[in-house]
Amino acid sequence: MMLTRRVAAALSGAALVLTVACGCGAPVANGEMTIGLAVSTLNNPYFAQLTEGAREAAAQLGVQLAVVDAQNDAINQINQVQTFITQGMQSIIINPVDSTHRPGQPPKLRRTRTSR
Repeated sequence: MMLTRRVAAALSGAALVLTVACGCGAPVANGEMTIGLAVSTLNNPYFAQLTEGAREAAAQLGVQLAVVDAQNDAINQINQVQTFITQGMQSIIINPVDSTHRPGQPPKLRRTRTSR
């Protein structure tokens, strides 16, 4: 049985949230987990469906999901992720605008992970 792109995208989004929510052992102050989802663009139907699937999975798990759209602007996405960090998101899922720019993890994210 072949899955349509729409179903596959929704399942991918749900899998992302489930994986993060189940694997995150960070203590949560108010009893709720908050996950940030930074998407490269919501103008692409695939990523729009992925986001919808992530929202549905988050609602089923009782997890707060904050979604931002970088509109294919790498600088905008960096700022959005830094805002997530400042807001104290327990987990951040990034669909990078430019995944080929630099191999490995960006230095700002690496610095953030080690500063906690």
